[in-house]
Amino acid sequence: MFKTVFLLFGFGCLLVCAQKPEPKEYVVIQKESNWIGAIEFCHRIRMQPAIVSSAQQQRQIEEAVAASPEPTPGPMGKKTYYWIGASNLSSKRWFIWEPTGQPLIYAKWEANQPSPKFNCVALGYSASTLERGQWSTADCDQQLKQFVCEASPR
Repeated sequence: MFKTVFLLFGFGCLLVCAQKPEPKEYVVIQKESNWIGAIEFCHRIRMQPAIVSSAQQQRQIEEAVAASPEPTPGPMGKKTYYWIGASNLSSKRWFIWEPTGQPLIYAKWEANQPSPKFNCVALGYSASTLERGQWSTADCDQQLKQFVCEASPR
């Protein structure tokens, strides 16, 4: 009996776990906001904060950011930062995606990130292709000039 259950679970995981994330529609919002405000705004426009589950989706979000109007540099340095939907506010240990509560299965952290001092995740964008799209933690109350929402799953 145990072997049968294990085999069925293992087979089911192969079906579910091997599925590739579908392409998503990302929208860059040019509006100054802290992390909570960005999350709320995405929900108000019937979208959700951006979730990035694969390298393919990471490329899509980078393309959406590159195609947006001239980014406004943020206060965190040379890069322009965009809020995305991850934080560790609920656990202080693990970063999760706000819309789903799921842990990050893909990440593109900057060097020395995530920082234990901050709880919300921002995607950085710069002219340098080496640093483009890397993630950093930031103070959730910080006012960034833009954020990324995605079309909610249908």
